[in-house]
Amino acid sequence: MRLGLKIVALLILGAFPAWAEDPDPPPPHTEQVIGAATILGRPVADAEGQSAGLLVDVIADATGTPVAGVIDVGGFLGVGTRRVAVAWRLLHFAPTVEGSHITMDLTATAAAAAPAYLGPDGSLVIIDHAAP
Repeated sequence: MRLGLKIVALLILGAFPAWAEDPDPPPPHTEQVIGAATILGRPVADAEGQSAGLLVDVIADATGTPVAGVIDVGGFLGVGTRRVAVAWRLLHFAPTVEGSHITMDLTATAAAAAPAYLGPDGSLVIIDHAAP
């Protein structure tokens, strides 16, 4: 009789592996990315190399496609800066040893003179014209 119980117990444990000793869960899905760089907080320059400010945010549409980059312009050492939204198509990213070099098809002066980006609560003005 006891042998029969042991066989039934083995069959039950085999049918319900959760009751048996749990194996290690499979590792989460991972993917190796080579050549990626962080862009937020990176300086943005115009075509002549003049500093325009720092890229501080990315605006995306409902599908997740980037629409504009938000750049802190003006000010000195972070005081007196304001944010402007520059159309994504005007921004260019080139990998460097330090991370990523960002340039834009807009002069630093034009970016500094653009209307401020007020965020999701206010109006969204995106600069969408290239420098002459």
